[in-house]
Order: sequence, then C-alpha cells, then structure tokens
Amino acid sequence: MDFSQSDDYYLETNVEKDVNMHFFGYLEPMEMDAGTHLIRIYFPKNCQDCIVGSCHRCDIVLDGPGIANQQCRVFWAGNRYARSKVSVVNLTERGLLINDVPIPKAKWQELNSGDKLQFGLHYQYIYQHTADVGPSDGFHSTYAIGEEVGHGGYATVSRVTNKETGEIRVVKRVAKPFHLKANRPRSTYEIYTMRQVGLHHHVVRLYEVYYHYDNSINMILEYVDGGDLQTYLNIHHRLSESQSKRIAYQICSAMTHVHSMGVIHRDLKPTNILLTSEKPPVVKIADFGLAVSAKGPFFLSETLVGTNRFLAPELGKKCGPFLYSDRVDSWSVGITVLTMLAGINSLPEQMDLESDIEFFEWLSTFKVDEGCLAGLDVQISEPAKGFLVALLDRDPFVRASLTMARYLPWLEEFEIEDVCEQDEVDEVHRMLISDDSI
Repeated sequence: MDFSQSDDYYLETNVEKDVNMHFFGYLEPMEMDAGTHLIRIYFPKNCQDCIVGSCHRCDIVLDGPGIANQQCRVFWAGNRYARSKVSVVNLTERGLLINDVPIPKAKWQELNSGDKLQFGLHYQYIYQHTADVGPSDGFHSTYAIGEEVGHGGYATVSRVTNKETGEIRVVKRVAKPFHLKANRPRSTYEIYTMRQVGLHHHVVRLYEVYYHYDNSINMILEYVDGGDLQTYLNIHHRLSESQSKRIAYQICSAMTHVHSMGVIHRDLKPTNILLTSEKPPVVKIADFGLAVSAKGPFFLSETLVGTNRFLAPELGKKCGPFLYSDRVDSWSVGITVLTMLAGINSLPEQMDLESDIEFFEWLSTFKVDEGCLAGLDVQISEPAKGFLVALLDRDPFVRASLTMARYLPWLEEFEIEDVCEQDEVDEVHRMLISDDSI
C-alpha cells in the first residue's frame, strides 16, 4: 500500500506527543493481509475536508484492490458545534463500509470514535476521535491508578478510580511490542469485538479507549468485584449442581449473544469468567484478546491459541491450519462445567500437560460418556450428564452449540425463567408505548 506524502495529513512516524492538540482524529489499522503493512493515519486540524482514494491527487492515497480513484471524503466540522462532528460521504457505488454496513453513494454518515471503517476489500481501520479532548486531558488526568488485579502475556490489568465521579473501573494496558507484533494489532481487534458484544449484561463492558503517542493502549473496562471463577473454585473446591447450572446458564446466555455476532471467543476458561460479589453471583465473560470474527461457520487459522485443558479435540494437529467454529467454545464450556461439578482436583491430570503434542495425544483417547462420568468421585444427575455429553462430543458437527445448550433439560428451568422475565419486560414496554399514545 502506498501513502501520499501530502502535508494535509500525517502518518505514524510524524506524530508529536500531544496528538490531541494537532489532530482531530486518526485511523488505527485493524487487520492486514499477509505482506500488507498498514500504519496509523492522522487527520490534522488544519485540513478539515480531505479526499481518500487511489488517485495520486487525493489527500490520502490508498493504492490497493477495490479502492476507487476517489473513494470518499472525510469532513470535520471544526468547532462549529458543542461536539465537533466528523462525517464521511461515499463517492462510489461500493467499497466503503462503516461497522460492516455498506454506505450508499452520496450518503453522508457520521463517524464516531470506535467505528470500524473499511476501504475496498482488505483495508480495515478503527476511527479514534481526538478533537474534543484538550491537551491536558487524557487517561492520567481522568483516572487514578490503583492496585494491579491481573496480568497476562501481553497486558496488565489495574483497578482505577474516576477522579471526578469516584466510579471504580479497571484499565487493561497493552504495550506497543505486543499489540503491533507480527503486524497484527490484536488489541485493536479486541476493542472492535468488545464494542460489538459488550452491551450484553453477561459480558464485561468496554467504556473508553485511550491511545497513547507511544502506541500503547489503555482500555477502560467494567469492574467486576467478585473475582474470577477459578478463584471461586479454588476456595470452594467444587460447586453444587444448583450453583453450577446457574453459572452455566449465564455463560451460555452470554455466548449465544457473542456467537450471534459472528465472534468466537477461543479462550473460555474459569480465569476469563468473572463473577460479581452478589449472592448468587452474576457472570461476566471477559478477555476477548484471542477472539476471531468468523464470517462463515468455520474459521481457519495458522495459529493454535487457547489453554490446553480447554482446547477442543479437532484442534489437535501438529501444524495448521486449525479449523475453528463456535463449537470450540462449546467444548471449553463443557470442561468448565465438568470442573465445577467434579472439583478442580478430580479431573485427569493429563488435562494440564504443557506439551501440545502430549496433551493432544492424551485428548485423542479422552471420551466423556456415561461410563466416564459414573467413575467420578461425586454424584451427578442424569440431566447434568446429558448436558456434559452434549457439549463434550468429540465430533464438532455433533457437539451442541451453546445456544442449543440453553434448551437442554439441565438448564430448562433457567431458560423458562429468562423467557418469562423477557415477556414481563416486553409487556412493560407495550404499556409505556400505550400510555404515550394517550
């Protein structure tokens, strides 16, 4: 991809530390094809109306398949409004999508911070608006950082307090070497995914994102005060069927929503399942750092990701491509529920083998059936056994989806409860509409 060297916009290499002072926004690259190098594109405040296209006369030149000579205009309204607006107009019949929705020719569309913008076939960005943030504003002036509550291979998570409101949230900080590794900004995709799925009440909510000039990213997330399911299991060893199925139903409810948005989590496990301190606890699914968007029923990846104990058998290849579908999440939930019911120390020790080869060799012989479940140290009801057998079928084409799992006998009572509650909500909405019309 070739970028114009026009003075009307800036690229990543020209950025000054105080981005908010000089730019009204920028495009953060989201996903790239192999061999394609995308870099961040900045829009300076002194160029309020710019043309994007493949023609060398454009303000921003994108030389790639599916990009027209003049693809679109990006217009910033400056300080004419209380909140400075950015709008995009498509100049062609096709080739411009905002949040995966095609924009018709000559159609103006407001562009908001966090929106996904796609040019042509392959060039995807997340727009980050900076014009309304003053030079002294930002993450550190808004939040006071507290104790670290978690860390992983590429991020640290700390508790933060909003200095003005006193609200407690957490910040997930991703440093440049990780989110730009191998030209795949995973955290940018995580942000887009969480904006898609994060409005469900059993999914951790993403509130704000701060992009720093050094390419680190601070994601402000919902604070869940009860810790994670793994810690809960470490304390209680194992859970009753009543506790287990209440948690299982909430997980299935959340993942039904996630899968309906075309997203596969790929790393469901107790440490990524958060609980509130309420009794009984409310489930919140977290950490979409390894999630992928499956445009069809399957997703091929050259990389094996996830935690061995929770990996599905179909991923047991010595080399890629690995075939992912939403049924890999079903297997992970099945193992999680089995852990809740049987106890963390009652499952085969081979589940924790660190070697991928040794783990998948063992997994190729592991089968969950009535006999296997009968051999556990605890009594499990027949409906619970049926639930586990359905989610832990070795064949992904036979294995139950997490949508189907909600309707299995073991969770039936919660599904009926959920439907009744939704009916009550719908009835209230109808009454309100009726009152408004009088």
